[in-house]
Amino acid sequence: PDGTLNILHTCAKAPSVRKVIITSSTAAVVGIDRPAGHVWSENDWSDVDRLKRRHAWYPLCKTKQEHAAWRFMGVTMPRPQFKLISVNPCLTVGPMLQKQLNSSQEYLLQYLTGQHTTIPCTAMSLVDVRDVACAHLRCMDSDVAAGRYLCVGGSVTADHLCAMLRRLAPECPIPHQRAEATSEPPLRYDTTKSSELGITTRSLVDTLADAVANLRAGGYLKQFEGAEAAQDAQIGALYSQRPEYLQRDVSNTLVTESELKDLFATFDVNGNGCISKAEFRKFFAGLDENMGLPEDQGRVADILKTYNMFGDGHLVFEEFAILMLKVAAW
Repeated sequence: PDGTLNILHTCAKAPSVRKVIITSSTAAVVGIDRPAGHVWSENDWSDVDRLKRRHAWYPLCKTKQEHAAWRFMGVTMPRPQFKLISVNPCLTVGPMLQKQLNSSQEYLLQYLTGQHTTIPCTAMSLVDVRDVACAHLRCMDSDVAAGRYLCVGGSVTADHLCAMLRRLAPECPIPHQRAEATSEPPLRYDTTKSSELGITTRSLVDTLADAVANLRAGGYLKQFEGAEAAQDAQIGALYSQRPEYLQRDVSNTLVTESELKDLFATFDVNGNGCISKAEFRKFFAGLDENMGLPEDQGRVADILKTYNMFGDGHLVFEEFAILMLKVAAW
């Protein structure tokens, strides 16, 4: 906290300073034992002793920093000429302005580059770096801003995070198998105070899409370039080895869940849990051939648009299964 206190002491000597905004963290909020399902707010403070026992040094530093700042305002400077405000963001990701990789983007990169071979049974809260910047500006511009403000875009399990990343970067070796059967639940936050001040956050999908695009542009995913093309080249070979139930007329046949999973795995070449556009077209062409229908690329596009709920051009197993139920009725 010494750095923060040095800045506050300096600001106290400058009569022109009217407001100081510090960047704290939700790490200074959630590091305390609470009942399951607790909704976290600005009123919660991390327990310093608990953090010490757990050797949680980053949350400990953030908590001590913010404690010291508020103590300065109430004790050292009982009547300061400036107002202190704290913005408390969670894990902050999104496009980087600098070329050097920061720790938050590195967190995502660990999933994208296969450093995680299985999905951790954890949950995390994420927010876009641009929204954090806007939150600071909002606090600076507002005459009524006071105290602490949570800045949280959303909370997800690692399983959900990997599912979104697989859709955004299908060429990357993102894990799709959980380390354990169950996962800790995402944290819940009450961001009413932030919302009332006009602090908003974009969707996690948009944040992750821009974060992945930024990592691609920076060359961090270059080793995986061309992976999709190589996988598509394998589709033809795999198609010739397709299961017997794909070769037969499926129009009046009940396909079991086991067969569906086998079929899905046949075309999910890289095992990333989704079927690409090229894989889908090859699969559907096979159905047309077996059912005596002419190939219709327009119909393929319409079907993909209808059953691809995420709208990213990739089918996950659940979407694939729904499509197959419809196929059985054709």
